[in-house]
Amino acid sequence: MCVFVDELTIGDDLSDRVSLLLDIVEAVYIVSDAYVYGYGLDTEHVGSIGENWGPDKPATGESIANNRIADVSWLTLFAPELVDEYGREWLLSAPAWKRQELDDGGIMLVASPDPTDYDTFTEGRKCLREYFDLE
Repeated sequence: MCVFVDELTIGDDLSDRVSLLLDIVEAVYIVSDAYVYGYGLDTEHVGSIGENWGPDKPATGESIANNRIADVSWLTLFAPELVDEYGREWLLSAPAWKRQELDDGGIMLVASPDPTDYDTFTEGRKCLREYFDLE
């Protein structure tokens, strides 16, 4: 998959912007060979960037070593190793707004159609947390 500079024009349509964002995430995922897990920043996990500010990231070194995640985010990427651990069909049955299989066998889950709509995103993530038994 290629994302070209002329495709980066952001229009007024939210679904087009989200679709472009997901295409970019997928393109970055494809070229990241050492990749095991990824997540899209959200209001809860963005705080973990600053020292002693906000909750921790949705995965730790220990959780990844055990092929598990500690939390879900608006966008959660599972490389083939994690797909094998959780199960392909189980992940593809998750109550996510979008479930997408990736070319290398990974899976992308997206909690809601609009990452800027906190209420919808929060509800979507809550459903995913329950599904992953993270509540």
